[in-house]
Amino acid sequence: DSLFITSGEDNVINIFDNNNKDIGSFKGFNDIISDACFDNKDQFIFAGSLDNTAKLWNLKTKKLISDYTEHKAPINCVKSFKNKEVGITGSLDCHIKEWDFNKNNMTRDLNCLSGCYSLEIPSDDSYILSGHEDGIIRMWNNNESSPKEFKLHNDKVLNIKTIDKNIFLSLGEDNNIKLFDIRKGEPIYTIDDNIIKDCGRSSISVSSDKKYFVVGSNNGIIYIMNLKEGTINSNIDNNKGIGTIKAIYWKPYRSEIYIGDSDGNLTIWGTN
Repeated sequence: DSLFITSGEDNVINIFDNNNKDIGSFKGFNDIISDACFDNKDQFIFAGSLDNTAKLWNLKTKKLISDYTEHKAPINCVKSFKNKEVGITGSLDCHIKEWDFNKNNMTRDLNCLSGCYSLEIPSDDSYILSGHEDGIIRMWNNNESSPKEFKLHNDKVLNIKTIDKNIFLSLGEDNNIKLFDIRKGEPIYTIDDNIIKDCGRSSISVSSDKKYFVVGSNNGIIYIMNLKEGTINSNIDNNKGIGTIKAIYWKPYRSEIYIGDSDGNLTIWGTN
């Protein structure tokens, strides 16, 4: 957690160290970079683009290791497993593909029937969650090709965050946030547009102690939410020209929230 990564519509990935110093950039895509992440050992950078491709770089040497070109439509999301050198990509071609970083080949191809907008993997790598254009979250257990389906939203599912292996948060373009219990197969609560206005384009992030989560709005307000209750704990009503909140990240074990907006700004807020 000493490094963090930014990417965006300039088709460039930037890496920052623990002192927020820019230590390098990565280029090579022909369209907007939709998502990027580190592998489980912080050795690789894995990223996907609206040009239908994903790329894998060696972080230390900055050498491009592999181009993944098997998707037929824009890639919206990428994710790496926590305990193995494997990543996944989700695309508008209605496929989720799994990639072995060491062998540089595709090891699994999941037909998900609807365009994929978000991916999440719990800390034990026991399943994959995928959020889709049809409002359904699909749960893929290891070595199974048919998922469980949870119809939680009335529009695209743009973000999913696991709290533990049984509970996750989801955010839809319908401006609803749901805390969902997989064991019961039903939401614990729903936060709708009457509580937080216009949050559908933001990502969400959870604090290290799992007491709070943070989400942004289209008008630049950042909400810190009580995770257990689903209520607003506090908010940052910004008056400094932040645009629509696109990405938000509560840095682990630190009282800092990193915010990326539609104007290309990266803002860091302290929560103390």
